[in-house]
Amino acid sequence: MPPVRQERPQPLVMVVDDILANRRLMQAKLEAKGYRTLLVEGGPDSLELLRTAKPDAILLDVMMPGMDGYEACRRLKDIDPHIPIIFLTALNEDEDEKRGMEAGADAWFTKPVHDFELDSALDSLISQFRARRTLPNPKEGLQVEVSKAGLLDLANSGPVNADDRLEIEAVREVLIDAARELQEACAASNSYNFLDPLAQKYRRELEVLPERISIDKLYAYGIRLENAAFRIRKDEERDFLPAAVPRLGEALDTVLALHGTVILGTSRGRSLLHRASEYNSRNFEIAEYKQNSTGLFRAASTEPAMLTPDASEMLLALNDLIGEGDYPERSTHAAKSANFNFFNTVGKLALFGAGNLAAAGLAQSQAGSAASSQIANLVDVCTVFLAEHEPRIRALAAASSVELNWVNALLDWIILKRPPPNTISHDSQDRV
Repeated sequence: MPPVRQERPQPLVMVVDDILANRRLMQAKLEAKGYRTLLVEGGPDSLELLRTAKPDAILLDVMMPGMDGYEACRRLKDIDPHIPIIFLTALNEDEDEKRGMEAGADAWFTKPVHDFELDSALDSLISQFRARRTLPNPKEGLQVEVSKAGLLDLANSGPVNADDRLEIEAVREVLIDAARELQEACAASNSYNFLDPLAQKYRRELEVLPERISIDKLYAYGIRLENAAFRIRKDEERDFLPAAVPRLGEALDTVLALHGTVILGTSRGRSLLHRASEYNSRNFEIAEYKQNSTGLFRAASTEPAMLTPDASEMLLALNDLIGEGDYPERSTHAAKSANFNFFNTVGKLALFGAGNLAAAGLAQSQAGSAASSQIANLVDVCTVFLAEHEPRIRALAAASSVELNWVNALLDWIILKRPPPNTISHDSQDRV
């Protein structure tokens, strides 16, 4: 199924100017370009209309009676911090522009201005605004965050509450011992030695302080261990079991039994199991989705400045397990939730930039001590990744049914940000 770009309503631009002739002139120019317009005489009216009409951008004059443009800009940003505001004014002093940007404006144009320059600014800002507006909240499940090294790492999402900690503490030490025994059994089997690092990572998650345990990560590792047990059983049915495997199978079954107790004993774990049980794979093209998702994460794994090794390995492993195992709905749901959250974080970084992590919902505490230059580099890497893999990401969104539709708005903005292939000259008649 080829990726389809969804049709969206034409952007609505609010024009705020106290002079009727200026409003009418701008209306004619904007509507000729396909924009819808909303003409407003002054700052006070613009505040109310921002709440009710919900424009996609605002063109704002500075010199207006009563509430000037600077004050209007500040108040408009108080209502909607992300609404694009462009000052369009006769003022041409650097100090004037500085005041405008400090008031929260996204761009400043001194008249006369090229139509092309204004159109380019509007297109980019509106596309970014729409992408931000459609960006959803993360789902329950595996998430990534900005690490201290300025890379995307597995997040400690799905923390345990006080009641959950009691349930975990009841089996935690026994489960750690069982995971250690599983590692020892793995060491005795060349055929299944891939389980050794997986068991080690699982045990490492259990060995942190109880209040720092991430149920989302434990659940994801459990999905992978369940699929390993499924593979061993299939090999047993084909009489393809090395001598050391029975011990390994018993150790793995013990870990999974205790793991199930932990998951069922926590509110987050029960919620993840419930969502997986309700999952209906008929709502999306599973083969096409898996082909595109595994291709994307293989490409991401070759980018050393994007994902930590642990995050890269986990995301690719989960996507390889889509539709697999005794519980294919669990495997598929775990991968799709992780993918949704991956694009959510990458999208926030690209849309909001290194200096606006808090506005993006990526708290500075998540970034730890990462230097601003490291985060800026990560933003660039994520933006380039989205641009270079746009066709495959759109195909993934199409195969996911409606789940990843919001990604298309993000990609529209990313592509619009690309510099034009040729320099374009403009005549003086294009100025307003």
